Amino acid sequence: MRSYGNRGQISIDQCQNYLINITQHNDWFVAFDRIKNNPVPISMINNHTRRNVQDWFKFLNTTDIFELIKDGKYSYISLSQKAQDNIKLMEDICESGEDPRSFWIPEVGNKNQYMTWFFEFGRIPINYFKLLDAELDEEYITENFYGASFNGSDDENIEQVSGKINLKEIPSQGIPLLAPVDSTSLEVDKKISSGFIKRREKTKLHDEIVNLLARYYSNKGYKVYDDRQSIDLAVEFNSSDISIFEVKTATLRNIYPRSRLAVGQITEYGYRYSQDFGVNPQKNIVFNVDMNEQIWMKEYINEYLGIGLISVLGDEHKLYLPSDCGTGISIQV
Repeated sequence: MRSYGNRGQISIDQCQNYLINITQHNDWFVAFDRIKNNPVPISMINNHTRRNVQDWFKFLNTTDIFELIKDGKYSYISLSQKAQDNIKLMEDICESGEDPRSFWIPEVGNKNQYMTWFFEFGRIPINYFKLLDAELDEEYITENFYGASFNGSDDENIEQVSGKINLKEIPSQGIPLLAPVDSTSLEVDKKISSGFIKRREKTKLHDEIVNLLARYYSNKGYKVYDDRQSIDLAVEFNSSDISIFEVKTATLRNIYPRSRLAVGQITEYGYRYSQDFGVNPQKNIVFNVDMNEQIWMKEYINEYLGIGLISVLGDEHKLYLPSDCGTGISIQV
């Protein structure tokens, strides 16, 4: 195996002669040993597959976790630096992909089931975000996903709310995520091309983040609530100590308009909560963006507005709270 810096790489010849012969998962140990001990194949086999291997390398190069390296007349595929920096996450993804329960096997001829591919694989799960080299902006979405242009507010329905806040305890299994749409064959292509799938998947991501935080605080023994018409998540530390959360999916490009929308919403919900229940809740805004480098925004939202910020990246989250925050949430930092 040749090396490129500290990064391993595999050539087209090696793939053609050693990897294509693999017929069972356990055979990869033998292939790996051959690549290490015989980096340059002596005899060429599977010659008819060369064009397919070349096309596959080009395909992998379009992702954020591989890159194509050319050295004279030789071409190699390698893990990107971002993938190398998150190698444990890469291993987790591979292990998940090996699990037969993760396989997508639709019924032959059932176009409704073909549509379920987009619910299984047509989105980027939150625990994969840190592998993305590019910002998840409009250009990236347009290039990599079906549907209309990127709409920053389509992860939720913002409606005029009347009446009191109606909090309901979130069950242990979390709030229900969107299920595949039962649609006729004629509607499937229309829903895909119109961006319907993408909008639903952004809503699903929003709800996954709510569930992640709800599980975190519920596991610590606190009661968690939501109101589908207003508050995304409320955590009761005690009867007079409540924290409320507004969840926003965002990118580095649209985080500022998204934060303005979130500030307006969480401020309104905090006011309405105090009017309805006589308790002034501690307010938080949640993003699926790393806020560690957003120094100006942290100072503005934390210290000037007195609102907490939370970054949810993968299965972890990080809190940035006002310096004078004295509520129960501060012990979770």
